[in-house]
Amino acid sequence: MKRFFSLELHPSLKDDLELQVGEMLIENGSFNWEDEKYSKIFDVKNEDKANEYILDGINIHIEPGDFVAVVGKVGSGKSSLLLSLMNEMVSHEKTKIRKNGSIAYISQEAFLSNDTIMNNILFGQKYDA
Repeated sequence: MKRFFSLELHPSLKDDLELQVGEMLIENGSFNWEDEKYSKIFDVKNEDKANEYILDGINIHIEPGDFVAVVGKVGSGKSSLLLSLMNEMVSHEKTKIRKNGSIAYISQEAFLSNDTIMNNILFGQKYDA
């Protein structure tokens, strides 16, 4: 546990004021879950795996007001892409992640209350056919 708690905090992504509020982009994006510090602390021996990028060659530009859907099979990298936009993954040194504005993220956890299907849809709101 000491080794884990001695890790540096991952830096938060600062607003880039050259962008419009609500604009986000990734340029030359290559992302992984492991880095050299992680490998040393947790004694990861498989060096081939540590150098493998989960997402590679990502270029995305989201403008204010864009409606973006991320669609794909289970395990195809949808959540990793969203987490990379929030700078929550280890990125290659050539990767540029830029944003201006706040980011809200709701994980893909299913939420159902112990109630009827209708009440799980309405969440306490009045039914209007």
